[in-house]
Amino acid sequence: MAVYSLGLPFLATSLFSDRVLSFFRKRGRLFGYFNAVVSLLLLLLLLGILVFTQNLGQLANFGLLNYLLLN
Repeated sequence: MAVYSLGLPFLATSLFSDRVLSFFRKRGRLFGYFNAVVSLLLLLLLLGILVFTQNLGQLANFGLLNYLLLN
């Protein structure tokens, strides 16, 4: 715990920031696709949890969703 209070993870990150930035520059387009896939999987996970807990019907009571779908 003392290691984190000294800020050592932040110092280590700053030492390798140029390598991390070059990695993101080279593979920037790939991360866009990765972000879309992960977002979709998280949405499906959330819907699965709602179905499993039998709370999916609560989405029908969400006012903004009703307005967007019915008007």
